[in-house]
Amino acid sequence: MPRIGFLGAFSIDNAGDALVGLATRQQVLARIAAEPIVLAPTPRARHYRVDTSEARGLGLPIRAIAPGGPPTWSADLDALVIGGGGILSLDDDFAAVVEWGGVPAAWNSLCAQNAPWYLPACADRYRAIRDACARLAFLSVRNRSTARFLRGCGVTEPIALAPDPAIALALPSPVDGAALLAEAGLGARPVVGISVGGAIRDPRAAACFDQLLPALDALDADLLLFPFGNIYGDDDHQRLAATRLRRARRFPRPLGPLELWALIGALDLHVATRLHGLIAAYAQATPVVVLDEYLSDLTGTSKIREFVVERELEDRYICPYLGHHATIKLALAWDQRTADRARLAAAAALDRAALADHFDRLVAALAVHMP
Repeated sequence: MPRIGFLGAFSIDNAGDALVGLATRQQVLARIAAEPIVLAPTPRARHYRVDTSEARGLGLPIRAIAPGGPPTWSADLDALVIGGGGILSLDDDFAAVVEWGGVPAAWNSLCAQNAPWYLPACADRYRAIRDACARLAFLSVRNRSTARFLRGCGVTEPIALAPDPAIALALPSPVDGAALLAEAGLGARPVVGISVGGAIRDPRAAACFDQLLPALDALDADLLLFPFGNIYGDDDHQRLAATRLRRARRFPRPLGPLELWALIGALDLHVATRLHGLIAAYAQATPVVVLDEYLSDLTGTSKIREFVVERELEDRYICPYLGHHATIKLALAWDQRTADRARLAAAAALDRAALADHFDRLVAALAVHMP
């Protein structure tokens, strides 16, 4: 049986990367019989909270790739799927994305998060990215700004656009969102789930949160705070939000990636900050408002803005550093949540169809090189 490697940021303590990895394995292994090998860089910064256990790999142990050194980690593989996720980076800790040895490889819905393509000091890294793309059996990215980044690096190969693989996730075990709400002592009334990020501590966002938090308190619903991105210190951000929301409670324990996905699916409205919190709501037709903390003048956009604009969800988008319309958009999302369920379900169905075609092409491109 061939051995297919799945390379991504799967060792870091971030639910989104874990969910992307699982969804990708599900889709590829549904199309070709193979032994999956999960691989991940092990970035050195402490906030990543690196772990290569089977629990972090959502059922499979992770083969660690240390920063630097030759790419011997791919020597026993017959093919390699790289991504998805925002791992196309100028950071040396993620160099494995462009330095994988001679194994046939495919980029799977990769994203360059606010990576500039115009800095003279990064010319060597741009060259490495350009050379890597020339060796790929299949090249796909998650959004147009990443395609723009690659063209800026000098990539001339065809670039396919593919939705985030997590949109096609199938929960592999009966994780029950309703049971999680009951564990939090909720479920008799509508529940608004809230996951704020570091902007709640930023003076530039003070006006936004001064409007948004009282508006949340005024909703005829129970409020539940829970962190989504551990690498961002989100648990501390929820603690702060709890001091400013009169009626909110915090989930009583840490939640794993699959539990987070199931919980968001059981909400009546989700106020998201992390991209895959937004995607968990979108894919399960949970009404959502998103707070975009990632907007950057390096690229004039962000991964959340790209997702929102491409799906015509601007009426559910708030940038806390810029916005003065937080209460208007929250009110719209709350009042229109029944219609939003149908709207999101239809949009996500189109993305899942696009992902089915994407994975058909990705696996076919790798299969011609495999034994």
